Amino acid sequence: MPAKKKYVLLYCSDCREETLVAAKKHIRKYFCALCGENVALEVADKLWIDKLYYKKKHWTEDEDTALIYGFQKGCSFREIADGLMYRSPQAVRRRVQQLQSKGVLS
Repeated sequence: MPAKKKYVLLYCSDCREETLVAAKKHIRKYFCALCGENVALEVADKLWIDKLYYKKKHWTEDEDTALIYGFQKGCSFREIADGLMYRSPQAVRRRVQQLQSKGVLS
């Protein structure tokens, strides 16, 4: 079940842009992502959004194939993870270690 995370929707009247940032209790001033100022920044809305996480998702055969191909080509864990949806470089590194212990990768 996804957890809810609090966000703040900010509007900068100088840039005329909206920015969505994670709300934190200890931050009282927010800054515009484009111009860097907080003078013309207004809180437009406070939102609770589902924070998706994929904990202990099993690896598919397609993901393993892409991982093996990228590893054999000499790609870094980050480059391989960028090509796989919902996989971090740390998850790719752990999967490479698992496949090496099984003898699939050398």
